[in-house]
Amino acid sequence: MSFRHIRGHSRPLSILQRAVASRRLPPAYLFVGPEGVGKKLVALTLAKALNCQGEASPDCCDSCLPCRKIDKGIHPDVRVIEPQESSLKIEQVREAQRDISLRPYEGKMKVYIFDRPERMNLVSESALLKTLEEPVGDSLLILVSSAPDSLLPTLLSRTQRIRFDPLPPAQIANYLVESLSWEKERARLAASLSAGSLGRALRRERQESLSLREEAIEAFSSALQAEMEPILERAELWAKQKDGVEEKLDWLLLWLRDLKVYQITRDGSLLVNRDLLPRLEIDANRIPPAILSTHFQIVQQTAQAIARHANVRLSLEAMFLSMKRAMQEEDERPYAPGGEGQIRGVWQAF
Repeated sequence: MSFRHIRGHSRPLSILQRAVASRRLPPAYLFVGPEGVGKKLVALTLAKALNCQGEASPDCCDSCLPCRKIDKGIHPDVRVIEPQESSLKIEQVREAQRDISLRPYEGKMKVYIFDRPERMNLVSESALLKTLEEPVGDSLLILVSSAPDSLLPTLLSRTQRIRFDPLPPAQIANYLVESLSWEKERARLAASLSAGSLGRALRRERQESLSLREEAIEAFSSALQAEMEPILERAELWAKQKDGVEEKLDWLLLWLRDLKVYQITRDGSLLVNRDLLPRLEIDANRIPPAILSTHFQIVQQTAQAIARHANVRLSLEAMFLSMKRAMQEEDERPYAPGGEGQIRGVWQAF
């Protein structure tokens, strides 16, 4: 796919195409934004544009040999480094370090795309930082992250950050209808559950993802009411089902975001989980707004800790108990709607 065929992200694409045209690029980019909005796709498209042999500059032609090789993942000068067994390992970083010191094998520029660098431990991050401190002229590193705050500040300071915002739900729905031939209602529901992420729309439309959403919402409701033992049992159960933990936490963040938005606006059309509006109204009416903000921070910090390989069970136990404690300690107080400033803050927090 070329830049001209990518939907949305007009500002990031404009910045990158100007850099390609001038051949004035930083040693490293940091692509940040929600998961599934197309950051890695843009990184690969940038790699094609930098190595394209066609006449499409500052875009890629998508048909020359380098473009086709990059699409197939077999170009020797373009590498995607992804987590192995949930983490980016020191061996992967060191291998890239050794390779980056060599001249391109057949392309114009070497491009290394580190997918989810927040999955690195401190040793791996330090090794990558050393690479960023000693840049090579004909190479480019691209870090693709949905949790940049988990990375070392010194590492962040050596990259040029480019922000990718969530896609409008209407744009996602149109893509699903026009490109994948989905029925309009199916596409609308998937887009409303996507939080602006095409990748999420494709995943969350599946029944197993909706089941994880139900587990997350049920866990939230019971954590506020249950005694200590059931809370610990639920944390143990979630920890055993390790593969679904991150998506459950993601759903929980979306539920908390919806509760806050609905408390402020009472507008169901702004909700991600609009298909669960009656149930959402109940929680929105019984939970103080300040508690929701606290809960959002607790869940967000838990998700970041687990992404950095904290003990899953202990992290979940602390999360559920902290949420329960916050609910118990908060004094009930009348709620006064806060208007546009508050709703903007909710969107930015999410």
